[in-house]
Amino acid sequence: MPAFLINCYAGTFKLAFKPFLTATVLGKIPAMLVFAYVGDNAITGAKQWLLVLSIYGLFVLIIFSIYKKYIKKIA
Repeated sequence: MPAFLINCYAGTFKLAFKPFLTATVLGKIPAMLVFAYVGDNAITGAKQWLLVLSIYGLFVLIIFSIYKKYIKKIA
């Protein structure tokens, strides 16, 4: 999802800054690090990017699992 849409949603629905910042840190920064690493290795020819993508995928699954448990808890 484009960051512009997320920012519009956060502003329109008056999302508090702390949850917005937390979501940004957990969502955007790891993705940016992975894309930068993969891009660098695409230029240098290193093959470690599969490991990095696997670790990132695991990170996404863990965050999604925590989110699902949180939603069940507050429901």
